[in-house]
Amino acid sequence: MKMLQYIQISINKFMKVPSTFVLGTFVLSMLVVFMTSCESNSLEEIEQVSLPGKELPISTSVNLMIEYSDSGDVRIIMRAPIMERFVNTGGHPYDLMKEGIEIQFMDSLGNVEGQVLSKYAIYHPKKDILILSNDVRVFNKDGDKLNSEYLTWNAKTRKIKSDDFVKITTADEIIYGDGFVANQDFTNYSINHIKGIISVEDETVQ
Repeated sequence: MKMLQYIQISINKFMKVPSTFVLGTFVLSMLVVFMTSCESNSLEEIEQVSLPGKELPISTSVNLMIEYSDSGDVRIIMRAPIMERFVNTGGHPYDLMKEGIEIQFMDSLGNVEGQVLSKYAIYHPKKDILILSNDVRVFNKDGDKLNSEYLTWNAKTRKIKSDDFVKITTADEIIYGDGFVANQDFTNYSINHIKGIISVEDETVQ
């Protein structure tokens, strides 16, 4: 697959410094549509920024939508109610989505092949790693569903994985296990340590 060459960011409200959410190897160029507002920092705000252990975001984006395209076809859509960009003292920036995130993986025809949702997420641009936690749900085009409390997405390898407890529900069975790895659209997956398999019919009877 050719590297993704186009990004469109739609932001209903943009505050402070413009923020970018770039997934390393996927991105060659970027188009940003935004509105900015500038305001002078009060003395109190400046003091808060300088306080040790009290980190403030350098930018905040609200109602964010990012589209990643390949050869003109949208392949990934990411949405977040709010995204804050931080740069810690070690020089490792990260983006915080404290109100959750939604990711859709599309095929060349625009059909959704996979979907990932969580109530909390952190993206590390230098590592191209997205960490999702708190009620993580993954769906594929066959209707299979994964539930976990922790999941990572590696943009370089295009893999999603978890070392925590997972539950996978298919049309026929429910599988419980520890540890999981799959391609990013969740169409091919495996569980490291299966702890139990329950037939959906048996679950319905109970």
